[in-house]
Amino acid sequence: MQTQCSIPDCSAIVIARGWCSKHWQRWRSNGDPEFTQHPRRLNDASAAERFWNYVQKTEACWLWIGGKRKGYGVFRVNGRTVTAYRFAYELLVGPIEAESLDHLCRNRACVNPDHLEPVSLIENSRRGEGIHIQNARKTHCPQGHPYDLLNTYYWPNAPTAYRACRACKRLRR
Repeated sequence: MQTQCSIPDCSAIVIARGWCSKHWQRWRSNGDPEFTQHPRRLNDASAAERFWNYVQKTEACWLWIGGKRKGYGVFRVNGRTVTAYRFAYELLVGPIEAESLDHLCRNRACVNPDHLEPVSLIENSRRGEGIHIQNARKTHCPQGHPYDLLNTYYWPNAPTAYRACRACKRLRR
């Protein structure tokens, strides 16, 4: 004989511990069969409280010790994943007027708004430390020839930006 779930107003069939599948899963996931909404997703006020649980303040940076993606802190607010440094900036300073925030301290896990500067995407890329930016900053080829207007060849239809030293090319021939 099949019995009814022991939770009031639930007419589903029992599968374990006197609960239906839905209530058993809630108990298994959260420790409470009548659990309905995760406290993290209630409102922005609770998100702000949760945020500070994942911040470790040091003398220089405020380090995000929660979840990270590509080195940047991330967490969920109202069901959406947001970057922790953008959340911190909007929480403590206000809306972000620019396209991007640059980490002046070069620490991706830092959420200190004093270490963040609103800049354009192009400026943020220029300030970065990626390999493409390192190569773009080079003013001379490995043999010491200058990358200038007359000595540099650019491939116009290449899939990525590419340049070569004309003097080195002549020497190879």
